[in-house]
Amino acid sequence: MSRIYDTRSGKSATQISTPGKNLYLAWSPHDPNLMATGAENNTVSFIDLRRNKVLKSVKNNQLVSCFLVPVYIACFHCQE
Repeated sequence: MSRIYDTRSGKSATQISTPGKNLYLAWSPHDPNLMATGAENNTVSFIDLRRNKVLKSVKNNQLVSCFLVPVYIACFHCQE
């Protein structure tokens, strides 16, 4: 589960269900409405913040780390 907070009010604006417990987060450098999360079960989820919806989740065979997430965003963004 990913919770998006409104920093102005300090309250949760929305919750988006993602598989696994999220450990990492990255924003797309190309689209501020695209976010990726990396979970402890090695799943990367791509989230559209305009629709508050998971676009795609990808299970990896290797550990997901904060260094890998921006690479996945760039690859996913180019395939839209």
